[in-house]
Amino acid sequence: LLFFSLPKNRKKGKQKMKNIEEKILISEELFTEAIEKMDIQENETILDLYCGVGSIALQAAKRGANVIGIEIQKEAIQRAKENAKLNGMTNTRFFAEKAEERPDEILKKYNPKGVFVDPPRAGLDEKLIHALTESKVEKVVYVSCDPVTLIRDLSRFQESGWGIGEVVPYQYRLRLHRIPLSLDIFPYYLIYSIQKLYSLIFLIP
Repeated sequence: LLFFSLPKNRKKGKQKMKNIEEKILISEELFTEAIEKMDIQENETILDLYCGVGSIALQAAKRGANVIGIEIQKEAIQRAKENAKLNGMTNTRFFAEKAEERPDEILKKYNPKGVFVDPPRAGLDEKLIHALTESKVEKVVYVSCDPVTLIRDLSRFQESGWGIGEVVPYQYRLRLHRIPLSLDIFPYYLIYSIQKLYSLIFLIP
């Protein structure tokens, strides 16, 4: 069991923090599946891009990995550090920076065996995908919340010779005017205002 401290929902930057808070609302099942797909070995280095408050990073650290978390939101990184301390994790490091700005340097510096990516709906920057596919990374686990950008990004991975290991759809319920809504169709672009659908992708070179 892991404990999490969420960013305060301030008026300024409220929309920016929304994605971070939503990540915590997704069932623990998704994060557990992501960790299983990474097949983490003790003491290996794992990179978690768009790590938010450390939801996936701490799960990986719990399995014995040395985890580097990167997230653009400074407050989220502060919370991730607090969450690591709250859970007694000493094998994590978190940094506030934009993953797309210097992906080659980041990958070369930490030389991770595996990488988690959990980007916003805009998906992954082409520069980041290129850096991943040209690095020594053996495995990428991609958590997506937008099938349109997901398909685009998967095409870019495939063009670089990477294959798709597995696609696992997930859903969680949102409440609209106190009415729980749940649909089993994946993907279905027209229901995004009331239902978010997440998909877990396992990529191998």
